[in-house]
Amino acid sequence: MTFIDGALYRMNSTASHSAPGQAAGYFYQLERAMARLADSESGSMIAVEKEDDVSVKFANGDLQLEQDKHTLNDRSPFYDTSKALWNTLDIWTNLAELKEIDPCRCQYFLVTNVLIPDGLARSIGDAEKENIDECYKQLQEVAKKAPPTIKDIVDRVMNRDESILKSVILKIKCIDSKGNSSGGALSRKIASLLHLPDDVDEIDVLNYLFGWIANKLLDSWRDGKPGIISRSAFDKQLHRFIQQIRKHKQFGLPEHLVPFAKEELRRHWNKKYVKQVHLVTNDSTETIEAITDFVRCSSERFRLADEGVLTNDDWTEFENVLQSTWSNIFRREIRLRREEEEIIGYKILCDIRDVKADLGGDSAHRYIVMGTYHRFADDKRVGWHPRYKDLIE
Repeated sequence: MTFIDGALYRMNSTASHSAPGQAAGYFYQLERAMARLADSESGSMIAVEKEDDVSVKFANGDLQLEQDKHTLNDRSPFYDTSKALWNTLDIWTNLAELKEIDPCRCQYFLVTNVLIPDGLARSIGDAEKENIDECYKQLQEVAKKAPPTIKDIVDRVMNRDESILKSVILKIKCIDSKGNSSGGALSRKIASLLHLPDDVDEIDVLNYLFGWIANKLLDSWRDGKPGIISRSAFDKQLHRFIQQIRKHKQFGLPEHLVPFAKEELRRHWNKKYVKQVHLVTNDSTETIEAITDFVRCSSERFRLADEGVLTNDDWTEFENVLQSTWSNIFRREIRLRREEEEIIGYKILCDIRDVKADLGGDSAHRYIVMGTYHRFADDKRVGWHPRYKDLIE
């Protein structure tokens, strides 16, 4: 048997645990928690390993309890005489018997990543008032065939008041592979529930949210607190990440994500903007930095133009700010400094490296600012050495 049973992964081999299966079961709970967060109402709280594997508490106090069983084969973990099924029924009916949970205000879900075939679990999930007596008789018949390994659990369930059993059964539903319970099908369902905009990659968003959920739960458990996440916190992370994606897409990817080929160094070495750097410093590291900024900025300008996310006015305003800032720095340093021209020029270059400017309404990455300055330097619109116009052909 290859499925998660409570906290243990049980097998019919000599091994008592299987790391892949156990890990898959834990990850499945996170996957299901994300699905519940995406589908919950405002004000809801989702918990993992609290009332159940995954539970939802709504703002009005109503509950959803979800028992998740993940398997690495095709056999349903909720077969007629499985411990997974009867243990779940025992827990849910016991909570009702103790009046800790009112079945009238709770929905129960048997969830697995494979198909639940015809049998007791399917009959329970399909039970309605019209056929509840028939379902209860089926429960009794299966209980008579219970193996010794689960007899104590079955006896506890069947010794409970019939009305309690029926009240819980009527609120149980099954979610299996036919209902997009896991994997790619569940991911597509979650993305649809989140109404993700067309300009963001849904896989990036879901991967980010999955990681955030895992870290949030782990932090809570390490602090000795229950693993609870509010729909409000989930929404804030969703919108925050979408904003980050849009910022990167519109105003330049982070520097490390823009490719740079080393052969570009040799090809750019004799360009005017590189010669401008050589006028004020002999440090080859600074020359290489100038070339990488220039190349990456050019690559991003092409990508952003191709995708049409910035207007010509956005670029014009950005470049005007950079040009004006350079003019102020250049005039100030020429007038106030009394050092050698090379030192003055290097000071101008250093001051320019600290310039920040908005592009399309948000702050541009450093390499876009400096890459643009080097573009200007290449056609002598700006320069660092006080006599750069005379010294650069």
